[in-house]
Amino acid sequence: MCRQYTEKLLPICQLIVTNIDFVDTGEYKCKTIHHDSESDTASAYILVSYPIRKLELHIDNETSLSVGQRTYIECQARAGKPAPQIRLNLGGLPISEARVVQKVDVEG
Repeated sequence: MCRQYTEKLLPICQLIVTNIDFVDTGEYKCKTIHHDSESDTASAYILVSYPIRKLELHIDNETSLSVGQRTYIECQARAGKPAPQIRLNLGGLPISEARVVQKVDVEG
């Protein structure tokens, strides 16, 4: 709901959005309408996001491996919107992207 009132002879319209949710993401526009002049428009985009709820790291077999063995390491970020980028590091250095597969969990 837009409440309109006049302050110092200038029209002002305020929209107060409470309890923000994902449906509130989008472009908001303000448009002037006057019978003696052309209309004018200003806009702003609001992106609603929320933080990751849970971050997990899974390894599919023993953490002590022999040379030549294979393991599967999975890092899952739950419920971040927009979806976060995930990076794996080894000894503080990024692991080659050729070795990393990233999937988006649409169920969050």
